[in-house]
This record gives sequence, structure tokens and C-alpha cells, in this order.
Amino acid sequence: MNISGIKKYVRTNLRNVRTIADVARRFCRSPETLRRAFRRATGQSLAAFIRHEKLRAVERKLVTTRDRCFEIVYSVGFRREDSAARTFRRITGVTMEQYRQKYGCPRKRIRTGAGTR
Repeated sequence: MNISGIKKYVRTNLRNVRTIADVARRFCRSPETLRRAFRRATGQSLAAFIRHEKLRAVERKLVTTRDRCFEIVYSVGFRREDSAARTFRRITGVTMEQYRQKYGCPRKRIRTGAGTR
């Protein structure tokens, strides 16, 4: 089984990958077969890999966009904002807004017109 292909599929289809069964269907395998093969090859569960990739995508979007947290969460494929927020805080130790304040780019000052301050 091509584990790098599975990883690439998950990374490029985060929004549509909700369960291990979604990935298993794509690779014509049973969820249990895919789970075992992935763990054997990587030492990590497939569910943990999917969750990790979604959280990395949330982190990237928090520091590169001004999208609202709930928009980011849904855009990377989490089903519920509250569970995504709890998972994010448990893993990073801070809320999404705190993460954005700590690592995000500073807000640019908006100029209202030529010569005005």
C-alpha cells in the first residue's frame, strides 16, 4: 500500500476527508485494513494524522488570513466549530485567537486618503 499517496490525498482533500472510511473508499480498501497499514508504516494512527493535518491548516490560515475562526475551521473540513476549538486548544495550549495574536502578522494601518492622518 502506498502510504505517501494516502498522505498526499489527505493533505490535498482535507475539506472532504471527514472519516477514515472516506480515505478507504478512495483507495478501495476497508477502513480497518487502511488503519492497520498506516499505523504499521508510520507508527501513527490515520485519525491522528488527519487531525494533525487539519490543525496545521488552521494554524496556517490563522496567521495568513483575516478570516473568522469559524470560517477557517469549516474550510479545512472540521464538522463542528466547538470540537475543533477544543482540539486546537488541547494541542497548542492556546485558543485560536490567542494563536493569531501571537503568531499572526500585525494589522496594517489603513490610510483614509492622501495627506490625511
